Amino acid sequence: RGDGYRGRGDGYRGRGDGYRGTVEGDVSLSDIHTIYYKIRYYKEYEKKGDHTAYKPKMLGSFSLSEEHEFSEFDEARFSTIRDPADVKLPINLDIGYQPDIEIGSKTISEFPEAEGVREKPLRWLIHSGNVPDVQVITMKGVLKQIAHTIAKKHRNAWDAIVCKFRGKLYLKWPEEDDREESEYGRRNSYWGVQFEKHVMDNPEKGTFKILRGMVGKKAILISGEIDAVTPDGKSVEVKTCFPDKLRDKMSLTWIQSYLSGIDTLYYGWKDRDPVTKKGNGIVSRPPEFIPMDTVLGSKQDIGNLLDKSKPPYLERNTADGMFGFLEDVLDWLFEKLPDENIVWKLDFSEKGQVIILERSSGKFLPDLYVEFLNSFNTGTSSHLSKSNDMDEMGKQFASLGLSH
Repeated sequence: RGDGYRGRGDGYRGRGDGYRGTVEGDVSLSDIHTIYYKIRYYKEYEKKGDHTAYKPKMLGSFSLSEEHEFSEFDEARFSTIRDPADVKLPINLDIGYQPDIEIGSKTISEFPEAEGVREKPLRWLIHSGNVPDVQVITMKGVLKQIAHTIAKKHRNAWDAIVCKFRGKLYLKWPEEDDREESEYGRRNSYWGVQFEKHVMDNPEKGTFKILRGMVGKKAILISGEIDAVTPDGKSVEVKTCFPDKLRDKMSLTWIQSYLSGIDTLYYGWKDRDPVTKKGNGIVSRPPEFIPMDTVLGSKQDIGNLLDKSKPPYLERNTADGMFGFLEDVLDWLFEKLPDENIVWKLDFSEKGQVIILERSSGKFLPDLYVEFLNSFNTGTSSHLSKSNDMDEMGKQFASLGLSH
């Protein structure tokens, strides 16, 4: 799943002039079981948000092996992206595909449950022996899906689980993944991995950066996987797309990449089968770099373009709206959640007008992480972070599934 696609279909999301869900009466937060957030008119979020205020700053990098082994990461080991002129064409990405083909050490059918893609932010915190001054700890996958709810196209249903503990908000994917992926979807997943192998020198999977950014007045600690870097060190997000669908897909790609501090996008252009009009796994055109700073433009700039495959691709107002919506939802969660280590479910349905926050059961944070927080507060965290307990923590975090 990588960053974690949690969508459950496309469709229109109602955005009425609603209210934030509240519970009436003199009750404690511990007695509340369901709270609602009604999505308002998207222009309100565009006025509130400012994507330029995010300004992610890198705090560290690390790698995780397929066996969940954590290690500090030398940035010189990042995979290097090939110049488009050096990519041999055509590429048949479908070679070797089978319905249960392995992606890395996991088959596609196992991929949603792959243990090796989880627990990253907490493990980095423990390894660093420090807890930065942030209010939200999560991974880019959850934030991008929440933010993208308000975008004007391709709004997918999503779910997550959250808790607020000692003044910090934690978000991750649920333990259970009820996604049903079509055969064509599995094929596309395979093609994406194969494309990366064709355009990277020495592909290095499981390489991540930890960044600190601002959403509204809240500092966010976020981890995100880095696909590759250019020879001069710019971070790259690798994608495949049909050329005529680039503008439709750009809002999700942009928010995902912007949250991760990506410098440039690198697109492989998929061919279509002349009969079915679906992808056939062939890439016959040279890949292209699309610098992130060329993606956004005014509505007038975009509207005046005859060639829809040329920048700018996304309205600045849409970018601001996604950050305004994300800020509003995070503020709502801080207001409504009790400060306790309890799982709450967060759900947005395909045709809904509300986000539902529902109390669940069980602990959100593993005991070993809480132990680390206790040791950090008492000044003994450096010993804990470098002790043999790291391996045990890693195993417990993997089983509990905190995502990157």
